[in-house]
Amino acid sequence: MIVTRGGRRFVALLGILSSVVLLSACSEGGRSTEQPRNSAAAGSTAGSAGSWQQTDTCTLLSDEDVRTHLRGEAVRPKPDNQRADRPTCVWEGQATHKVRVVLWQPPIPSVQTDTAERVIDVAGKRGYVSVETDLHCTMDVDAGPAWIQLDTSAPLPESGDTEAAECDRAAGLGKKALTQLGW
Repeated sequence: MIVTRGGRRFVALLGILSSVVLLSACSEGGRSTEQPRNSAAAGSTAGSAGSWQQTDTCTLLSDEDVRTHLRGEAVRPKPDNQRADRPTCVWEGQATHKVRVVLWQPPIPSVQTDTAERVIDVAGKRGYVSVETDLHCTMDVDAGPAWIQLDTSAPLPESGDTEAAECDRAAGLGKKALTQLGW
């Protein structure tokens, strides 16, 4: 069989088109109409699946709650909603002292659950600690319908505090946020 130059072009073009069709079919298969596993109806602030994304996270803690956590530093909340799917509020004090609250759904929850340094009870929910020092704590609380991430950096601990104290204190903030959410 003799293949002409035009025939080779046709075969090459046919191969490219077949690849494009196969790739687009594969990418369509990855889409799902199912709701995420933590999308059950929430409490008063976030009444339906996904409505937690509309929550003003700056209302979850009072200025007094944060001032107490930062050992007297007066701070004001600032929304930091760079991502629509992660409502965020930050209270920043002097230097690196801060409290940050984020509502989110981790794409792979096992990243938080399987790699946690320790697990803390936060009002009956599981708080997974990923970073913990004398001055800093990052914890993700599986609160269903969404997770609450608490990221805190406080001034020097009071005498007698242990390394775990910052995350234990952050768990108190988490409890207050859960109460506000009605979760």
